[in-house]
Amino acid sequence: MKKHLYIIFLVAIFSCDDAEQMLTPLIPDTSEVPVGMVLIPAGEVLLGAPVSDVHVEQITHGIVDPERIVFVDAFYIDTHEVTIAEYQDFVEATGYNQGYHWWRESTPRHPVFASYLAARAYAEWAGKRLPTADEWEKAARGGLVGKRYPWGNDTPTEAHGKIGNRNAPRPYTAPVGSYPPNGYGLYDMAGNLAEWVDEEYKIYGDTWSFVRGGSWFNADWFLRNYARDTLIASHPMHGYIAGFRCVADVTD
Repeated sequence: MKKHLYIIFLVAIFSCDDAEQMLTPLIPDTSEVPVGMVLIPAGEVLLGAPVSDVHVEQITHGIVDPERIVFVDAFYIDTHEVTIAEYQDFVEATGYNQGYHWWRESTPRHPVFASYLAARAYAEWAGKRLPTADEWEKAARGGLVGKRYPWGNDTPTEAHGKIGNRNAPRPYTAPVGSYPPNGYGLYDMAGNLAEWVDEEYKIYGDTWSFVRGGSWFNADWFLRNYARDTLIASHPMHGYIAGFRCVADVTD
């Protein structure tokens, strides 16, 4: 079985009303990690929304999941959202021509706007897949426990990411890596573009899927680690706020 080496560099426990704890992430042996990805180690993680942080109806109606402890297997995840340059490589290699776009003013380092179906097609071509909801949320939390956002509980500002700027000039988003990463070294887990996760369901003949992390269009609620929104999987207009990053399995 392939073995990974980790260095524990800090574990800090804070005294506060919720007795919250910060688990500083483990640093993997990067010699086995695919380029452009990081390893999220296997283990239990606290996911979901505490009742004290949301309306009970949001949990009972399935808008958010209740707080719970989940075991998540180890996986690799892209450090940033898939860029226009990376997606163009896919288009040139396959001729795929639906469900994606970008503004002319964008640079190759801006994230690509993509539908769920386009994101899934890219991931398959790249030998990867879209993250599950639990994988995405564990990665977004970056080792923090019980916090609302990837950086903690501080109210989101423009210093945290490309958020809440509905009147911004095109291309709306920022090049990937423009803002500080979270504890796992992942960029834009809140803001820039909302990210597709690998969940889908059908309503009245349309296939819908979930996005996480909020976008340049959102502030506060949709930026929270546990928040989710639903979009039509193939709808091209929904692509103006949605992008994605990929994950890969850790094989034995």
